[in-house]
Amino acid sequence: MFRLDTPSVRVRWLLEHAEGRAIWGRLAGISGLLFGANGITGAMNFASFLLTVRQLSAKAFGVLNITLITMQFVNALMALGLNESMVTLVSRSEAARDSDDTLALIGASLRARLIIASIGFGLGSLLVRPLAGRVFHQPDLVWPLFLGVVGACGTSLFQFVQTIFLALRRYRLYSMASIIRFAPILVALTILVLLRRLTLSTAILVNVGAPFLALPFTLSMLPVPVLYLQHKAMQVWPKLWRLSKWLFIVSICTMCFSRLEIYFLTAFATVAQVGRFSAAFDLCGGLLLVEGVVRSVLLAEISSRANMPQRGRFVAQCSGLLLVLGVLLWCGGAAVRPFLGLILGQQYATIGPIFLILVAARVGVLPVIPLNVLFFAQDRTRAVAAVAVIQLVALIVGGYRLIPAHGAMGAAWTQLLVTGAAIVGTLALTWPSLADRASEVESAKKSVAAGGS
Repeated sequence: MFRLDTPSVRVRWLLEHAEGRAIWGRLAGISGLLFGANGITGAMNFASFLLTVRQLSAKAFGVLNITLITMQFVNALMALGLNESMVTLVSRSEAARDSDDTLALIGASLRARLIIASIGFGLGSLLVRPLAGRVFHQPDLVWPLFLGVVGACGTSLFQFVQTIFLALRRYRLYSMASIIRFAPILVALTILVLLRRLTLSTAILVNVGAPFLALPFTLSMLPVPVLYLQHKAMQVWPKLWRLSKWLFIVSICTMCFSRLEIYFLTAFATVAQVGRFSAAFDLCGGLLLVEGVVRSVLLAEISSRANMPQRGRFVAQCSGLLLVLGVLLWCGGAAVRPFLGLILGQQYATIGPIFLILVAARVGVLPVIPLNVLFFAQDRTRAVAAVAVIQLVALIVGGYRLIPAHGAMGAAWTQLLVTGAAIVGTLALTWPSLADRASEVESAKKSVAAGGS
């Protein structure tokens, strides 16, 4: 007799899907494409980093990083959750083949992005002088901070174009846009180094001008006439606002993740402890890349299946596969641990436990991503904000308690605590929406068993 609870049936149920097994090949292909593109851009960014850090003085390189951090920070504030909202709503409209709603959503998002970028530029321009003089006590930082605000506007508009590619599931165009965004930086810096003209001013201008240079090329690649949309955007404003209003809180919270630990270490520990933690964290950069690719792919794929009868089962399958991937990645991290001294130098040979804790924190997030993305498909952005707030509370409490007592090891445990808070909070808020999962599992097992008997 064919048993329903044998391991073979469970594995077959994990891969069984209403769209056929081709769906897993599609997801693997998309993930491979995005991972390859992100790997290329990551390599270009690393090469650009080496060029600037070797040519500029430590002070000049610090000023350059202030400009780049300002670009990232202001751009995150300008996003206001619009990226995730547009991907969710446009993917849903595309799945329903509602082209009018798709164009209206893109047009409304463009108007919101332009308004927010204008306000952000105005406020940022007014604040750079007080920040440089009264907060940092360095008036010379006014110009770098102002250029960071300008660069954030270009980055925000470029991200809007990339979000359209992602929402329409044009992953090849999304990958090409990423390469177009960062390739000019590497080329320009290389030329400046060869001509011996790489200075702080030229390095800042190259990084600030890159998104503006990439913008016309990526706009020409769009499959919709964004600049000429005349659809009634006001009809979709309520839907866009309903999703985005809570995602602003998420943006504020996520800006603190992996940054507040450094501030706690700086305040309560030594510079050497900051270096030990940073070295271990930088080694986990590949895991952050995997996390970003998984989130980008599933946000569009799950949103496009928002009304699928077996949506809960599909999400559970994705989480199960990512759990297996996370275990394999942690085992890979354990295999690398003995060679940390060879890779980073003997002064970092003892950071093995910190590294493994950070790897566990990063891979622990992977199975939660499909559940978190499910909130977007269900228009439950308040739940996304709730999980982010829970994580931020765990970060503040854990960091304040653990880092002063244990230094870099305490910072690693704090990150693991934040991951645990994300898992508990997401499961608690997601479980009611997966109430139909038990009946789906039983029916799926029976169909698999019937096919194998």
